[in-house]
Amino acid sequence: DLIVMGTHGRSGFNRVVMGSTAEYVLRRAPCPVLTVRPDAAPFGEGPVLCALEFEDADDGVLEAAAGLAHALGTRLVVFHAVEPIVLPAPYAVEMGGLGLDELVRGAREALAERLTSRPDLPVAMESLAEAGMAVPSIVETAERMGAGVIVQGSHGRRGLGRALLGSVAEAVARRAPCPVLTLRRGARPLTVSERDALTGARPISRDDWSSTIDALSLYAERDPWEVSVSVVGGGADGDVFAGAHLRGLTYDPHDDALCIMVDGA
Repeated sequence: DLIVMGTHGRSGFNRVVMGSTAEYVLRRAPCPVLTVRPDAAPFGEGPVLCALEFEDADDGVLEAAAGLAHALGTRLVVFHAVEPIVLPAPYAVEMGGLGLDELVRGAREALAERLTSRPDLPVAMESLAEAGMAVPSIVETAERMGAGVIVQGSHGRRGLGRALLGSVAEAVARRAPCPVLTLRRGARPLTVSERDALTGARPISRDDWSSTIDALSLYAERDPWEVSVSVVGGGADGDVFAGAHLRGLTYDPHDDALCIMVDGA
């Protein structure tokens, strides 16, 4: 399901001469790969940064990032870098309507629309689009927000295509200040079990109440959720509260009592 490996983060002459086992695996692995540099920040101790290309929509990158953020009990920031288009001066003048500011504005709107269209994902998502070259923009954003992990897609190019176009994914894995989860296009997706995801409106077995409530309380301590609670059945239908920040839950199996702690209640 997942390969976890270290990387030396070599660059320049040393990388050309010695090559990189990690990059070789990133291009060929049949499943997602988590790479960790020797000086990387601890895994998961910070928000999840999803470096998203718009063409990654069908490759499970966003889904994996959302599931990971949910499992870690942290927030998810979805980031897109708008790379400047460098053209000769005459063409640049003629294409004045496609200025960088307009491209960034369009990217922000498209990214926000993409996230709004995915209410099924189990975590609140923030969108961020900035102008800049992809690799330094992703690395600098991860440093600035103290990311605990970067999630990214990869085309898995080899040969001439990789030599001419380079690889953003491999460069990010070499330079990132935190662990990097890379999902190569065509590889198996990263899956999260239903019990671990704690998603969706579904009945929870009484035997699982204690463990589920403990997990929810842990997430609430790290990053308070907005929750709504309603009573259904037993002649007591109706909303208890809506949109309150969850602070924790306790369950007493002897009294069969659930205590829900939220801000202002």
